[in-house]
Amino acid sequence: MSDVKLTAKEINSRRTPKGGWSRATLAEWGVPWPPPKGWRKALLEHGAPYRAAPRKPIGEIEQAMAILRSGEATKSQQVRAADLLERLANNISNDAWLCQAYQQLLKEAGLAPGSADLIAAHRRIDSDGTQ
Repeated sequence: MSDVKLTAKEINSRRTPKGGWSRATLAEWGVPWPPPKGWRKALLEHGAPYRAAPRKPIGEIEQAMAILRSGEATKSQQVRAADLLERLANNISNDAWLCQAYQQLLKEAGLAPGSADLIAAHRRIDSDGTQ
């Protein structure tokens, strides 16, 4: 199915007599069953077939940023926060803000992606849980 733009009127016209949507109707639009939160908004923005919006883990990002910016964070905490941001950046690679935040925070922590210090710190954390 190629992308088909849908209007709110078109979506609402396919409601069942009870006010919902049938599994078959949602399947026509590519919406999984049960329909996830935000499925109508996604159809209105992107059309059919349905594509889930990427998740932006703002709370995790803010937590990692606070750790990295804290003058009291241990090196182990800094490495763990940087690792979280790196994993998030890999999952949301088209998010320029996240990638820039990751690079800046690693710089503030004195680490570089793939650096020997970062790799060694990860090995120490993995082996004994300490830095």
